[in-house]
Amino acid sequence: MSLSDIIPEYLASCFMCFQHFKNNAPTGDFPDPLPTLEGESTPNPRRCRPPQKKRLFLNQSISSDRETDTEDTDIGIKVHAEGGMLSSVASVQTDGKWIEPMEILHLAIENKDLQQQTKEYQQQIQTMSLAYNDFHNKVHKNNKDEQTQVNIGSDFQVENVKQDDKEFKYYTGFTPDQFRAIYKFMVPSESEIPIKLPSNRVNEVMKLTWENQLFLTIVKLRQDFDYNDLGYRFHISKQTVSVIFTCWIKYMFLRLGELSIWPSREIITVNMPPKYKQEFPTTFGILDCTEIKINKPSSLKAQSQTYSEYKAGNTLKGLVACDPRGSVKFASMLFSGGISDKDIFTRSGFQQMLLDLIEEGYLKKGDGLMADKGFNIVEEVAKCGLVLNIPPFAQHGQQMS
Repeated sequence: MSLSDIIPEYLASCFMCFQHFKNNAPTGDFPDPLPTLEGESTPNPRRCRPPQKKRLFLNQSISSDRETDTEDTDIGIKVHAEGGMLSSVASVQTDGKWIEPMEILHLAIENKDLQQQTKEYQQQIQTMSLAYNDFHNKVHKNNKDEQTQVNIGSDFQVENVKQDDKEFKYYTGFTPDQFRAIYKFMVPSESEIPIKLPSNRVNEVMKLTWENQLFLTIVKLRQDFDYNDLGYRFHISKQTVSVIFTCWIKYMFLRLGELSIWPSREIITVNMPPKYKQEFPTTFGILDCTEIKINKPSSLKAQSQTYSEYKAGNTLKGLVACDPRGSVKFASMLFSGGISDKDIFTRSGFQQMLLDLIEEGYLKKGDGLMADKGFNIVEEVAKCGLVLNIPPFAQHGQQMS
């Protein structure tokens, strides 16, 4: 940085001889220069205006007790703090002290540095302001999107759908009163519901109330809407729909498994088909096993355990019992497809349940169960005090009446 960058050009030719002042320097009594032409009067000291004090604001780092040797100095530069500009006047005097030109140069350099720093700070403030505005706009947009999502998904809620009994039964298969009774049984206390949710999905899952989560699960079971469809209806992600459905199915299995769905003898007898009632009046249950095909396991041991000769493939097997009208009264857990009917009758807990039903009066000793000829469980049923009835099968080449 050169001197010309700081001091204006019009100051370069400003000179004032000190011999024009009384005592070779401006003083409080004689601040003006002496006349140089004949006829000019000498100013009256009493009429002279007092010198202005502190006409320049100096940096505190400049020593105030330093004096300038006026005898050895012929010129000086006087500056004013008027609008932040240098003025073309002679040397500066404040409270009788003189300021050297180098000190003025130091102040000018410092002033320019401060201006540069101020400009940089202003740019930083502007950048931060733009970043804040962008962040504020994003937050506002996200809040608006969330509100829009709530508005879109708020139509398909249990509170709205149950206003129409016909629509509610279409989606769930239950009336609003029946659904309310199911929810009361499933969730006796909302603060103690034992559903374990994944920690990374708790916040999004809980956007739906427990009642709406049960409603979603039943709609899925009834209508088999895919996850994308349910996600759009309830305005949650399809991953969240999957989490809700999986967790509620497990909970419903445990909760509903506590219920006894075996009706009493009187109810079964009243609802028996006439022909069945005529042929098997004391047979209150029909047994059969069902098999579900699965992919071939990679383990050889698992392959042999799940292989079913009846299905000629790998399966899982379960025991099902229904009443004469066809209503399911018992469904066991799934076992490997190679398990025998006798083993599944015992290991599924069905044999023990028959003993409990006899003890509770739902069945009486001498009552019968029906199974096809492949069920070799005559001895196991007899241990319960019951009779196994095997219906007649058509002879080869003959048609049953």
